[in-house]
Amino acid sequence: MSRYQPLIIICIIFSSLLSLIILSELLFQKHSAVWNAHISSSFIFMWLMLLQCVFMTAHKKIIIHKIIGFFSIASGYVITITALILTDNVTTNPFDSVLLEYIRFGISLLMIFFLTRAVVSICYRRYGTHWQSMLRCYALAMGAGTQIITHIPWFIMPSLLNETTRTISMLSAWAINLVIAELVIRNLSKQSRHKIPTTNGETYYE
Repeated sequence: MSRYQPLIIICIIFSSLLSLIILSELLFQKHSAVWNAHISSSFIFMWLMLLQCVFMTAHKKIIIHKIIGFFSIASGYVITITALILTDNVTTNPFDSVLLEYIRFGISLLMIFFLTRAVVSICYRRYGTHWQSMLRCYALAMGAGTQIITHIPWFIMPSLLNETTRTISMLSAWAINLVIAELVIRNLSKQSRHKIPTTNGETYYE
């Protein structure tokens, strides 16, 4: 995983920035219980998945992997369910278009698909499918971090503010993360002896 250290460092930086935003929202802003559940579960999922990515091929105590994985998946489902509720009932930005609402809805369903696929695959000991699905889900969840970058043109040129540019900025963040995730998956899958921890504490090669 040493070759991915720069990427992991970037994820840590974005996670830290998002953590500050989430904590400020929880401490200083009054929101609905659904919104609080959404951002709280996002905080949990974000850091737990980062731990899984860092230790995916490193830690030998499979119980740690299983415990972190359980809470990661649980928080992931909370994120997606609350996101569906918020998409249907709350408009967070005056420039959110109807198309963007459908995109958010689709992203939430896609995350549910990847989470469920990860759960089913681990039950059948399909470890490759499991970690690939979880990595894709993490990429989608971290779209909020990449959106910090894709929204920079807004701050530089406020005249660009409209529904179209807002939709492009949001969608491009998810797309960028998925492309990066697919590149990582393809690279790891090419390795003939990629180590994945199994349920019995041994090492599984894919």
